[in-house]
Amino acid sequence: MSAPLTSTPDAQLSRVAAAIAEPARARMLCCLLDGHARTSTELSVVAEVSPSTASAHLARLTEQQLITLVSQGK
Repeated sequence: MSAPLTSTPDAQLSRVAAAIAEPARARMLCCLLDGHARTSTELSVVAEVSPSTASAHLARLTEQQLITLVSQGK
């Protein structure tokens, strides 16, 4: 029996590519390439989206394991 379509390497690559392809998410990723931590608010400004939209984008990037979130503060 063959593996489910969702677990094939080409399907996995397609999901990662889709996460990167959205311009706001691509801007966020490019901003993070220097290795410095950024707040979600800072990334929302870079991506030119609202903070709530930035949070949704960050969730997608985290889901695809393209970024790691670190919580700080209260």
